[in-house]
Amino acid sequence: MPQETLTFPPLYCLIGAYRLAHDPSLYKPMWTKCSKAAKQAIILSSLWAILSWPLQSLFVRYFMSASASVAGFGAVYSKLVETAGVTGDSLAFRIPVPSFQTFATFMFVMGQVDAIMQFCLRRKLRECRNTAYIQTVRSRGKAADWWSEYTEEFANPPIEKAIRDAKKQGCYLNLASPLVRFFILKVFLLPMQFLPFFGMALGAALRSLSYGRLLHQNFFQAKRMSPLQVQLWITERQSAYRSFGFVAALMERIPLIGLIFSVSNQIGAAMWAHDLEKRQQTFHSSSSAKSVELEEYKKKPSLNKLYKQVRRDQIPDDDDGGSGHGGNGGKGEHSSSPSHSLLPGVKRGGEGGGFKADGLAVLRRGVDERATAVFTCLSFTFPLKLISPLISARNASLDILNRTPLNISPPSSRASECKAPSVMYILGYGGGLVSGDSVDLDVDVGSGCSLLILTQGSTKVFKTRNSRPTQGVSTAALPRTLEQRAGEGGGGEMVTRQTFRFLIRKNATLVLLPDPVTCFASAQYDQTQRFDLRDRNTSSLIMLDWITPGRTCVPPTRSASNAAKLNHLDAHTPSPSPYTNPAREMKDYSIPTRDPELWSFDLYRSRNQVRTCPPPQPVATDLLLLSQAPSTDSTQDAATGLKPTDLARRNHPYGCYATLMLAGPDAAGIVKRLTDEFDAIQQRPSTKVDPREVIWSLSHLQHEAIGAHRGTVVVRIAASDSQTVRKWLSERLVSLQTVLGTHLYRQALGS
Repeated sequence: MPQETLTFPPLYCLIGAYRLAHDPSLYKPMWTKCSKAAKQAIILSSLWAILSWPLQSLFVRYFMSASASVAGFGAVYSKLVETAGVTGDSLAFRIPVPSFQTFATFMFVMGQVDAIMQFCLRRKLRECRNTAYIQTVRSRGKAADWWSEYTEEFANPPIEKAIRDAKKQGCYLNLASPLVRFFILKVFLLPMQFLPFFGMALGAALRSLSYGRLLHQNFFQAKRMSPLQVQLWITERQSAYRSFGFVAALMERIPLIGLIFSVSNQIGAAMWAHDLEKRQQTFHSSSSAKSVELEEYKKKPSLNKLYKQVRRDQIPDDDDGGSGHGGNGGKGEHSSSPSHSLLPGVKRGGEGGGFKADGLAVLRRGVDERATAVFTCLSFTFPLKLISPLISARNASLDILNRTPLNISPPSSRASECKAPSVMYILGYGGGLVSGDSVDLDVDVGSGCSLLILTQGSTKVFKTRNSRPTQGVSTAALPRTLEQRAGEGGGGEMVTRQTFRFLIRKNATLVLLPDPVTCFASAQYDQTQRFDLRDRNTSSLIMLDWITPGRTCVPPTRSASNAAKLNHLDAHTPSPSPYTNPAREMKDYSIPTRDPELWSFDLYRSRNQVRTCPPPQPVATDLLLLSQAPSTDSTQDAATGLKPTDLARRNHPYGCYATLMLAGPDAAGIVKRLTDEFDAIQQRPSTKVDPREVIWSLSHLQHEAIGAHRGTVVVRIAASDSQTVRKWLSERLVSLQTVLGTHLYRQALGS
């Protein structure tokens, strides 16, 4: 195993300090950000030190003389001075060395000055630390999805010891908390504070119990490690994390200079995390090279060989008239599905033949003159894909800053007050989800950020597959058919599922405006979305969830009699080929006639839950369920000539349903406008509503603050088509331009 990390982890603290001192791209933006507040803090702390020095000097002198038996250093120092006077040593004690009491007073006052500086710069320093970690990782040239999953490096991991240490972790966190350290050092061990460097070392030792783990929180989030994996990781490297945390905490306890070291330690932690990840990937690649899965992957044929194999397998089938590929428009639906089975090396999500996709997006606010947000982690697996255009986010930041009145505050202050906007697109290979696919996505919106989530278009849910994949093409086997699973009570495995979890932190905003879900005929779709608002007063949510009846726009097709018949896949003329049997009937590749699909899917279930803190409690749970059994009625509609399904009869004349959830201060303007508009509506029960209009309702939650327009509001909308709903929303959500900017708003709901 190659050594990918330094043998002594505390060296990363020194490397981080060196990097901060010699990298202008790091210290210049941070100094620009903190210079004004730092100057004010220096003036305030200097006045305190000068004015309080006489009183504190008397206090230290009196206290130390009264507690010489405890401190001990006073008698030792006096004895050394007397010895130097008798011997006449001119080197050691005649140079201007301050007295022991003066040095103790200086350290006592400098601790107070450092506390004042930390109080004045606490917010700026927190932003600088986050930026230092992000910029260090970015400077390595690695993409957000470079971080791999956790790989165990020990043959016999100390799981039992990790479980025992996990029980002690709460005690360690309490000992390392500022309040406990203050009482231990400033109250119980106050005499020891006057001993040179003793208080610093003791405080660093207490903080080292959990500080190394705290510095690598971003590392654990990027690797998506569970609490047990994190504790096992720390237990296996306990001495390294304790020594790293001790040196980092000791450097930060140096008065004044420790403020700079608190930023450089983040740089060192990021460099250590990068090296640990390199070691993880090296270990993973070396261990997986011997696995059976990789050997099977190497033996799989290429796409060219698969294509030739399909052609060879289809030659004897052509004698049957191509019955296996025609009939009832099934071919058209199958060809629309993305070819997930053609991709080698991708694991299936279960026996249903679908794929299991996982995604993680962590958004944090950057530190610069403009309000910008950065994705510290953006990872995903097939068939999910996440994209965040940087130019759109940068333009939105400039637009929001320009909208802020100039007479209120300078540009730097406006940037710190405005939320940093960003945009993320949720994509899918092939434009949709096939039968049995399962997508799990976690999104963390950091404090001071606003995130707009869009999709590439309507989320297509393809038909439920009830047969095996094409032989010779699929690289993943289907052990059992749908009928066999249904007989055993496991038919639900073929349902396409999406589970989204959103964490909206304090002073953060999430705007979820995806395109509507479009379920194809015979599709089964189950969606769950959970929104956790960490602060009911400052966290904001604008969420849209809507559905269309299916593929209503079907392109015109030629009739089968006028379509050309080709004798093989690559032919472009109907002329016979010398390599084929001229007596054999040529295959029909014409597109069969298809009818529009109006509410032809089997199942659609969407569940949205909103929870707020503190205290943690569910605020709203909205569930929409549309299901139907396979229709046996062949009666055609006289007006349209179609065969309406049970859902089509029940939902007529509406073709789009939407649910809009609003919560938080950024949604207050929208809530007020919709509330006023809804209260002004007067309609008698017997009044007939034009189906071309939008029908909508608004519900305030009774236990929320309705008068302040800060409560959670649920708006339900129904219309004849999705474009009508989009236009209705675009006219009423205009106030989002102050949160997202004009450009991002047009991308979401622009006409």
